[in-house]
Amino acid sequence: KYNGQWRFIRAWAHYKLLYQFGDVPIVERVLDINEGKVEQNTRAEVLTFVLSELDKTISELSASDFNPERGRINKWAATALKSRILLYEGTLASDNSMLQESADLAKQIMDQGGFDLHPNYTELFRPEGEASDEIILARINAQVEGQYHSLGQWLGPISFHASWSIFTPTMALVERYPDINGQPISTSSIYDPAKPFENRDPRLNQSIFNWNEDVVYEGSSFINNGTWLNFRKFIDPAEDSEQRSHVDHIIFRLGEVYLNYAEAMNEINGPSQGLLDLINELRERGGNGAAEDGSDIVVPPIQLAGLTKDSFREIIRNERIIELVAE
Repeated sequence: KYNGQWRFIRAWAHYKLLYQFGDVPIVERVLDINEGKVEQNTRAEVLTFVLSELDKTISELSASDFNPERGRINKWAATALKSRILLYEGTLASDNSMLQESADLAKQIMDQGGFDLHPNYTELFRPEGEASDEIILARINAQVEGQYHSLGQWLGPISFHASWSIFTPTMALVERYPDINGQPISTSSIYDPAKPFENRDPRLNQSIFNWNEDVVYEGSSFINNGTWLNFRKFIDPAEDSEQRSHVDHIIFRLGEVYLNYAEAMNEINGPSQGLLDLINELRERGGNGAAEDGSDIVVPPIQLAGLTKDSFREIIRNERIIELVAE
């Protein structure tokens, strides 16, 4: 099981380098001090190495005596990473073989992994969502000294414990959120620029603070100073003034797997009701408990009629932006 865990990390590290730079060295052992100048491998060689390593990882972490602890790398995390990589690479390929394998791996996770969507989008990124059945792998921040992070301080407006507002959304991101019916705001008949947070996909209000008004968020006050956009996602309003949060950070979750499967299969066969159902399930989940009084907001499903491979691709990729924003 330890072989599988370090092999996963090594494979992902090589893929990150490949993704950024293309041709990079494959390093399979600790280098001597005089061996620092290493020849590059080709991009294709690195990709073959990464996929082979993940296959070994999946095998090593599938042993019958391996019962993974929460937060440790497991078979499904390796399967999710391989599905993600094959989707990215398959989009560039001359045939659909990698896309098909990406979809097959995603389907394995969906059918055999025992995962389920968390019922509430906001909760998933707060303490209530820890150990959720949606999470495939997360960085655990235990309730012990030294295991905290300060994400709320980095993201929050200055009215939240004098936060720093280092990483902020853009208007281009805000405009990506469709209206409640799934229509882009550029063509929506119900979008009102004077009330930009009304009649929108409920995940907008759950991910970004409304800059038009002061917000009281479960006892914490977020004051509009008229100059900022701030993330609401990841911020725990119960966090104390020391800005130390122990909320876990999700690395892989079932929501992304839905998107991997839908995107890969759309590229192979075009839209279908089954693929659209996955997108609508994510959209509808975003409405659960999303009203100010905690009640549900009904999110109408997108209809299959009239969708093409190209138009459905745009829907899926936009869904990826807003569902996985800042993750």
